[in-house]
Amino acid sequence: MRCYVFLTPFLYAIVYDEGGGRCMKYTHNQHYVDHHVNASVVHIKAHQFLAAKKHLMEILYLDDCTPIIHNLLGIIHEKQGQIGNAMRHYRCAYVLDGTYRPAIENLVRCSEGRSKDVNYGEGVLTFDQRKKLRSQQDEKN
Repeated sequence: MRCYVFLTPFLYAIVYDEGGGRCMKYTHNQHYVDHHVNASVVHIKAHQFLAAKKHLMEILYLDDCTPIIHNLLGIIHEKQGQIGNAMRHYRCAYVLDGTYRPAIENLVRCSEGRSKDVNYGEGVLTFDQRKKLRSQQDEKN
């Protein structure tokens, strides 16, 4: 069966089979996601939490199973003094990816009552991203 991919500029790709039916779910454009994650980190560091949440909600709407979003939402809640909500988001990020180091570090740090050394997860890949990168490298070899 032959499939055709139509990329939209921002949100997702739609994959159709030869008969015109969809043969794959929407998938998000990684550049779009990276843009919103980076923008939200900048807003969080500037204490512009509403703007940061708007960026995160854009991605959360596309993929609610990424630990990066929940880690950043946890940071926002922590900086607003909502420790219970922050811990919920850190735990959610940990459950979604038990190897995502920023969420683990933030969960431990927050539970110990330390507010310094927040880990935004900049430059850290999730398990799924590492898996995808490894498969791409294996295909090249």
